[in-house]
Amino acid sequence: MAQGFATNGNIVITGTVDTGNSTIATLLAAATFTGVGVDVSAYPSVSSTVFTDQAGTLYMELSTNNINWDNSVSIPVLANTQIDYTVVVTSKYFRVRFYNSSGSNQTVLRLQTLFGSAEPQITKITGAEDSGSYPDP
Repeated sequence: MAQGFATNGNIVITGTVDTGNSTIATLLAAATFTGVGVDVSAYPSVSSTVFTDQAGTLYMELSTNNINWDNSVSIPVLANTQIDYTVVVTSKYFRVRFYNSSGSNQTVLRLQTLFGSAEPQITKITGAEDSGSYPDP
C-alpha cells in the first residue's frame, strides 16, 4: 500500500492507498467490481473517489466479520462526474464495490480507496476574533 493524499471538498484526507479496493480496469455493462475485505480498525475513516464514463453505483461497505456486509452506503455516480465520499470506520472490515448500471461498457474507470484520517480544513477569516465572531466596527 502506498501513502496518498486527496481532497474531499473542504476536508483533507491523508493515509494509505489500498490497491485491493482500487482499480482502473473497465467494466462491461451491468458488471461489478468487488474489492477485497481488509481490516481498517486502525483508521478513523475510509475515502473513495471514482470517475467513469458510464453511470453506476459506488458501494462502501463495512463488516464485523469480513463475511456479512451489513453496513453498506450506496452512492449514485453519474457518467463523466467524479465522486468523492468518506465513511467513518464503525466496523473492523471494509470493502468497496462499483456496479456499472448503464447499458454500455465503460471505456474509463478510475476508482481509488484511501484509508486514513479526514480532518476538516479550518480557515480563519481575517478580522474575525478567536471565537469566530466579527467585532463591531
